[in-house]
Amino acid sequence: MLHFQGHHLENKRQSDGKTKRERVTDFHIILNCTHHLTHGLLGDLRTIWPTLSTIPDDTKAHRGTLFRQRANRSTANPPDLESGAQQQPSTAAPPTPDEDRTHALKTWCHIFSSRAAHSALPCTFRLTRHVADWDTGLLSSRLTAMVRGGTNYRGRIDFEIKMENEGFVVYSDHWMNRLRLNRWVYWVCIVLQLWVLTWPLLWLCTARFEVVKVGWPYKLPRQEVVRRMEARRGRRGGRGGEGEEDREVLPAFSEAWCYASMSEEEFLASWGKMIVVEAVARRQGEVGREDMMRVMQAEREEREGRGRRGSGNTVVDTVVGVVAGIQGVSEQRDRALGWGGDDLGGGAGSLSVGGFTMGGNRLGRIRLG
Repeated sequence: MLHFQGHHLENKRQSDGKTKRERVTDFHIILNCTHHLTHGLLGDLRTIWPTLSTIPDDTKAHRGTLFRQRANRSTANPPDLESGAQQQPSTAAPPTPDEDRTHALKTWCHIFSSRAAHSALPCTFRLTRHVADWDTGLLSSRLTAMVRGGTNYRGRIDFEIKMENEGFVVYSDHWMNRLRLNRWVYWVCIVLQLWVLTWPLLWLCTARFEVVKVGWPYKLPRQEVVRRMEARRGRRGGRGGEGEEDREVLPAFSEAWCYASMSEEEFLASWGKMIVVEAVARRQGEVGREDMMRVMQAEREEREGRGRRGSGNTVVDTVVGVVAGIQGVSEQRDRALGWGGDDLGGGAGSLSVGGFTMGGNRLGRIRLG
């Protein structure tokens, strides 16, 4: 989910005469980008596109422990068991990267199952996923420049990509885990304030495994995509190389990159104008393709001219014209003077021009009438 938010600060006078600084949200646009991560993937690409990885030995992580730590070579685990390096005879062909990752996942699953079966403490195994190789810095800077340059917005802008349902947790069949997942026990702890004791106890007693991640790339190097397709075809006993049928199922690509659906520039061209329009309209909520079509329709009607949109009723056309004129004047004022700037004047009687406030406790008060 793409979150694009603009906000500013205001000093609001309370009923007791004191002034309280509050954050005011000007717009909060939410765009579901799931479609752009899967739309262009056909056939086997949906299988080979995600990248599974395990935590390296030299990286701190929960390896069935309370605190994050690196792999301990002095433990009873076989050599390279945690890193997933598959032991092969010297005459055997070296494993492919995909086989290494699969072996590492199976190894960690065996470790978790063995620990859960013999441990007196509850265990959890967490798999997380994330979006990789998406130039969010470019999206943030370009969208911010479009809103500021096109609408003269002077507030603060936040850009964030949030992953919903970013993972899942497997719980061992332990009585503490069963109580943890029981809805009635949960609400009893909330109502009776027992969570003050139960939650720290669970945190201290649980052996956590957080060693497996799945990355869903927004784009991949073209050679990497071809390599993965060749590896999958080789396991099926097919030929190697890139053929015409491969070109038909490959997603949108350039000479160097294959995209899941479209490049960052194409994404901005498709959604940028709609996001700017919704920001000016102070939109707060999720937007989608229907909003894009509505903006495109409004632009088409604007090009056709107001005269062609007459209803034939003089009164109705006059009212519509007046309302459109008022909206146009408001938009022109915002673009000329700026909007969304901090209002720290301290209450009624202050004057804000172009995002700069006159009035309040610092610059004096302007009396009206």
